[in-house]
Amino acid sequence: MANPITPYRNNISKIKDDLEKVAQEILLRNSGKILDLIQKGQLGIGLDPFGQPLQHPQKSSNYGKYEPVTAGFWANQTPTPKKPKVTGSTYNFEWSGDTFSTMFLEMRGDSVFEIFTKDGKQSLLENAYGKIFNLSKQNNEIVNQVILLPELYKYVVNNLFKV
Repeated sequence: MANPITPYRNNISKIKDDLEKVAQEILLRNSGKILDLIQKGQLGIGLDPFGQPLQHPQKSSNYGKYEPVTAGFWANQTPTPKKPKVTGSTYNFEWSGDTFSTMFLEMRGDSVFEIFTKDGKQSLLENAYGKIFNLSKQNNEIVNQVILLPELYKYVVNNLFKV
């Protein structure tokens, strides 16, 4: 007589083997939500991956805030910046909008991803501000707890008894 547990044991093994691929699919399918976290909850409000205000390395005053020279320069430009550069307001990294509109998420294996931008400004910005395209600890927790794990749980439960 066949062991009735064997099909379930095999199914659990298959689920285990598929989890990495499923996790990557979940992350890619939710890349828009993940990019929103960095665009609206980090760079768009002038924060670095450590939750600290971004500081241009050549500035000693007005920590993480636009200077009068920036506001004055952009006041006379056409087209105007996508978001205002008001003296004293935090950096928002939206000049033309190209950096945010060309951001994408790329898998690096084992459910690890990196965020890039195609507009060519990424290296310029990272040379000035550091690894600003990395998620903060708080945003990484949101990705794990709100986006990734609930869908992984759902996948496991939905597939557990498929024998």
